[in-house]
Amino acid sequence: MKKTIKYVLCFILLLAITAVFPIALAESARPVEWIDIVWGDNSYTEMELPDGFKGKSYPVPNCVAIDNNGDTVSNMEIFVYAPDGNIVVVENDRFATENTGVYKICYSIEYKELSYIKTINVNVVDTCDELFYNVSDKIDSEVVTGTNVILYEGDFGGGLGDLTVDCQVLFDGENYAIQDFGGEKYFVVKDSGVYTLSYTVTDFVGNEKIQTFDITATESLVPIMSEVPLALKNRVGDIVKLPVVNAKLYSDGQGYLVPVKVYYDDVEITNTMSYTAETVGMHTVKYVAESIFDSNYKTEKVYSVEVVDHNDFEKYDGTYHYLDNYITTNDLDHFFVNGIMMMSVKEGKERGEISFASKVNVNFIEFDFSVIVGKGDFEGVRFNLVDTRNAEETVELYFAKNNETKQTDVYINGENVYSLKYLFGDGASELSSIKARLNIADNTLTNFENIVFGNVKTYLNGKKFLGFTSGNVYITMSIEGVSGENQVSLTSIAGMNVTDSDLDIAAPVRIEDSRFNAILYAEINEEITLPFMNCYDFYDENIDVALNITSPSRTSVHSGSITDDYKFTVTEYGTYVFSYVVSDSNYNSDTIYGTINVVDRIAPTITVDNIDAELTVGEKITLPKPVVSDNLEEELSVFVYVIGDNFMATMINLKDYTYTFNKAGNYTIRYVVSDKAMNTVWVEFSVTCR
Repeated sequence: MKKTIKYVLCFILLLAITAVFPIALAESARPVEWIDIVWGDNSYTEMELPDGFKGKSYPVPNCVAIDNNGDTVSNMEIFVYAPDGNIVVVENDRFATENTGVYKICYSIEYKELSYIKTINVNVVDTCDELFYNVSDKIDSEVVTGTNVILYEGDFGGGLGDLTVDCQVLFDGENYAIQDFGGEKYFVVKDSGVYTLSYTVTDFVGNEKIQTFDITATESLVPIMSEVPLALKNRVGDIVKLPVVNAKLYSDGQGYLVPVKVYYDDVEITNTMSYTAETVGMHTVKYVAESIFDSNYKTEKVYSVEVVDHNDFEKYDGTYHYLDNYITTNDLDHFFVNGIMMMSVKEGKERGEISFASKVNVNFIEFDFSVIVGKGDFEGVRFNLVDTRNAEETVELYFAKNNETKQTDVYINGENVYSLKYLFGDGASELSSIKARLNIADNTLTNFENIVFGNVKTYLNGKKFLGFTSGNVYITMSIEGVSGENQVSLTSIAGMNVTDSDLDIAAPVRIEDSRFNAILYAEINEEITLPFMNCYDFYDENIDVALNITSPSRTSVHSGSITDDYKFTVTEYGTYVFSYVVSDSNYNSDTIYGTINVVDRIAPTITVDNIDAELTVGEKITLPKPVVSDNLEEELSVFVYVIGDNFMATMINLKDYTYTFNKAGNYTIRYVVSDKAMNTVWVEFSVTCR
C-alpha cells in the first residue's frame, strides 16, 4: 500500500510541474539557437532577379526570418544601399533606382543575443530591349455592327523581367465595355465609328509601352447570322429536324433579334423546323433573315442536301455500302479494300475531306485511323467536331507528321499538346495506327488505353470550352498538305467499326448512366426505379427501348417499350429478373440483364407462457411450447436453452420440452426462433432453483 501511495504522489507532482513549466516538457518549445533569412518570393528565385532600370523604381523581394523551430521571427529590418553606399528610402515596398550600378538590399534580424544579415544584389542598367506589342492578325481592322470582336492576345516582349498587358477599348474617347465569356474577352460592336484598342505593356520595373489599333465599324444593313450545322446527306424516309439559329441586326446602337425563316426546296418549314426526305436527289435548305427596317436587305445561308436511297447500288466501286448513305466528300475518293475503307485526296488537290452526316453522341467521340505505308506524302490528318445546334462550338484535333523528330505531334485547336513517339505511316505495323477519344466527362483527349494527350480548354474560336450544348456533334475528317501519294484507312469512328457491309449491322450501344446497377437489393414493398436506357446508334436515331421484368414466381411484371424511368413495387421475396432490349429500325438489338434481390429483413414473432420463477432441486418441469409466426409461410428454426450460473447452456429436447433441475442456482431459460434469412428473435425467463 505504501508503494502505491508513493507512485500516486510522484504522478501528481509531475502534473504540477507540467502545468507551471510547460516549456520544459513541450517538444515545440526548444530554445531558439539560430535564425535564418530565407527567400520567400514566388515570382523569381534569388539568382533570377531581373535588372533594375535607371530612373525607375524596384520592388523589394520578400524574405522571411525563421528560427530553428520553424517559427517566423518578426521585427526584421530592411535597408537598401545605393552604389555609392548611401541608404535609399523604401516606400510602399519599392525603392528608387536613380543611378546605374549595384544596389544592395540588406535584411537584418536580431533576437536576444542572436542576429543575422542577408544581402541581395540588384544590378541597375540604363539600357534594355524596347518594349513592343504586336496586335494579333486575327483581329480585323474593318467590321460591321453586330460583330463580336474577340480580343485575341498578340505578341509582346522586351523590357526587364515579367511583363503584364492591359487592354482597353475606347469609343468616342470613353472606355467601352469589355465582356468575358469563359475566360475569353470580347466586345460587341453596337455603333458605327472607330473603336480603338489600347494595349499597355508594363515590365517588372515600371517601363511602359502603349500600342493602339483602330477598328472601323460601319452599320450593317443586313442581319448577322452564323453558319448552320447540317447533315448534308439524308436517307429516303428520314424525318430531319433542323437546328434553330438566331440573327441580329444593330442600328443606332440598339440590337434587334431578327426572325429567321427556313425553307426546304423553297417551301417554308419555319413552324415545324423539320422535313421528310422523300425524293432521291439534291435538295436545298435555306435560312433567311430579313432586315426589320427594309426587307430588301437580307442574309441567306443556302445548303445543298443529298437524299439517297439505301437500295441504290450504283456507288463508287460498283457495289453498295450502307455507310455511303451517311457520308459526303470534297476532293476525296473513298473505297474499300478487303472490307477496310480507304481514303485518298484527288490528284492535283492539296487537301480533301469526308463529312459524316450522323449525329455523334458526345460520349462516343472517337476514331481509329492508319496511314498506308508508302502513301504518306501529306502533312497530317485533321478532325473537326461541330455541335449539331451551334457552329461556334467547334473543336479541332490535328495529327501532324514531324519528319524531323520522327514523331507525330498532336494538336488541340492549334496548340501542340503531345507527341507520339512514332511517325504514323512509317511502316511500324500497329504503330502506324492512331486511336483517339475525347472524354467529355473531363474534357481530355486520350488514346484507347486512356493515356492523356491533352485537355480541351477552349473552342476553336478561343472561347472557354463548356462542352457541346446539344449533346451531339458532326465529324469532318480531312487529309492536309498533300504533296504526292496518300492513302488513309479508317477502322472505326464514333464507337462503330467501319465496314463495307450493304446492311446496317450496327446495334445500339448504351450510354453510361451512374443510376444503372445490374444487381440491386430491396426490401419487401419497396418502390424500385429502373432508369430509362439512353442509347446511341450511328445510323439510327429511332431507338426502341423495351423493358421486361419477371417476378420470383415467374409472372410478368412488365413487358414492352418504355420512354422514361420505370417504377414499380416489389411484392414478392426472392429474385426479380429484368432485361433491357434496345433495338433500331433495322432490327439490330442488344440486351442488358439485371436482378433485384428482395431480402426478408423481418424477424419472426414468438410468444411463450410464463414459467414459475421458484423451483426446488430435483424438480422436473415441462416447459411451455412457444407460439411462433413469420411474415413468410416457411419453416422456422426453434431452440430452447437452459443457461446456468457457469454460463453453460443445455439444449432442451423439443419432443417433450422437459428439464430436471439437479443443482441449486440461478438459471436463464431462452427461447430462440430464426427464419431462413437468419432473422432471429428470442425471449428469456429467469428461474431460481433452491
